[in-house]
Amino acid sequence: TWIAIQAFFMFFLNYVLFYLASSYFVSGIIATIFAILIVMNIVNSRIFLKNSIDKKTIVGTIIGIIGLIFVV
Repeated sequence: TWIAIQAFFMFFLNYVLFYLASSYFVSGIIATIFAILIVMNIVNSRIFLKNSIDKKTIVGTIIGIIGLIFVV
């Protein structure tokens, strides 16, 4: 049941709230925030599932964030 509750909040409610928020913000800001959500997924995976964070994951996240900075 814990996994079902987590899936509800991460995949259903998350998208519904972003779609509602997109009517109030510019789409570029919504896209940037949505791209940053991977960081929260990594942090939540560490906190709730007790998964370790690999060095490859950290490096990939940093590269992705740098890429977002260049795009914005």
